[in-house]
Amino acid sequence: MTKVSRLKDKSLEDVTGGAERTINNSASGFAYIRKDPDIKSRIIAKAYNGQIVSTTGKTEEKDGVIWYQINLIGEYSYGWIMGQLIGF
Repeated sequence: MTKVSRLKDKSLEDVTGGAERTINNSASGFAYIRKDPDIKSRIIAKAYNGQIVSTTGKTEEKDGVIWYQINLIGEYSYGWIMGQLIGF
């Protein structure tokens, strides 16, 4: 299995809709998907390391964090994830 690198927010600035990315959070092994691009927003899903998500092309910056709107592959739900928690 290929090791997934953790990327900084800046590395994902040019990600556009339809790009598939892999969850990678070495601290906990999972990432929360939130309803809105805010750390205080309601958690709507939990994605585990290695799970594939697809970006929609929408991004927002809040409190120094870049958030990406994603679609969980195989599901019909959209949410927001911190950019540093997704890699290639």
